[in-house]
Amino acid sequence: MAAQEHLWEYYTRVALQRGAQASRNSDRKIRYAEAYQRVFPQVTGELA
Repeated sequence: MAAQEHLWEYYTRVALQRGAQASRNSDRKIRYAEAYQRVFPQVTGELA
């Protein structure tokens, strides 16, 4: 990802925003989150 270094701050900010939304919609303290499309929502501690 060295060629896309200019996007690091953008993706960090997006992950923080998704984390804030995930934290609001669950009972967990979440700082960073990634988005994947799912039919049924699920909050997990880590991806398997």
